[in-house]
Amino acid sequence: MIIANNIEKSFGPQSLFEGVSFLINEGERVGLVGKNGTGKSTLFKMILGQESLDSGTLSFPKGYRIGTLEQIIRFTQPTVLKECVQALNPEKQWDQYKAEIILSGLGFLEKDFHKDPATFSGGYQVRINLCKALLANPNMLLLDEPTNYLDLQGLTWLEGFLSHSTKAFLVVSHDRYFLDRVVNQIWEMVGKTKTFTVTPRTSARLRFAWA
Repeated sequence: MIIANNIEKSFGPQSLFEGVSFLINEGERVGLVGKNGTGKSTLFKMILGQESLDSGTLSFPKGYRIGTLEQIIRFTQPTVLKECVQALNPEKQWDQYKAEIILSGLGFLEKDFHKDPATFSGGYQVRINLCKALLANPNMLLLDEPTNYLDLQGLTWLEGFLSHSTKAFLVVSHDRYFLDRVVNQIWEMVGKTKTFTVTPRTSARLRFAWA
């Protein structure tokens, strides 16, 4: 789980988060929506430790692992399959069939497994990163607009994967149909004071202050 307690974040004179507290329990699937600039990416970065908090705390259980869909492309292996397999825990790297299943679901052909990942288009390179994020099997997964890089086949496969996942995840998407099929909560950041409307479970409110 992730526990946020009274977190605050400002950029110069602009106060983006003020007095925000929330809880994401094990197995909860949260869709985060809101207009551009409302702080969705900043929230991701704070959870990942890439952005500092001005005050408050974000706490996790010991050994809690958070995975994310990396938008920056950094490949170190000569083939797509080897690049993905390295995301597995060392003791499970013989399970390369797991990488093959995910790659196939995301639209790669078997012949593609042995190609240089750098030779693929930008969209397919992000799919490789998505495969790595799923293979890492984190306790919680952060996905920022994952459907932007998928065709219908890949989208259908990802929907099925996430719908059956027992892990917690937080996903940003403007695709309401995708969210309807994969999440069990919607947190909507609205207006000057952001309200996280949580459905269909218990309702909750988080206060966001904004210049």
